[in-house]
Amino acid sequence: MRAAPRRAGGDKTLVAAVTPKPVDVQLLKAGVRAAELGELGVRRISVGHSFAQACRTDVERLAQRFIEFGELAPDSFPAG
Repeated sequence: MRAAPRRAGGDKTLVAAVTPKPVDVQLLKAGVRAAELGELGVRRISVGHSFAQACRTDVERLAQRFIEFGELAPDSFPAG
C-alpha cells in the first residue's frame, strides 16, 4: 500500500490496518523523519523527485552566478 503522510502520528492507524502487508510512503514535503515512519512500521520511503529538484536548484543558482559574474562560487566545489 502506498500513502502520502500529512504527519507521522496519523499513519499509525493506517499501518496497523494493513499489517503484515508493507506500507510505502511517499514524502512530499519536509517535516516527517524517516525514523518516525520506521517506528510506525513503514517499510519503504520514496522521496519522489525531491533530490533531483534540489540538484536542479543548485545548478540553476550556479549558472545564474556564472552569467552575472563570469565566475563560479568558491564553495561550488567539494573540498580536497
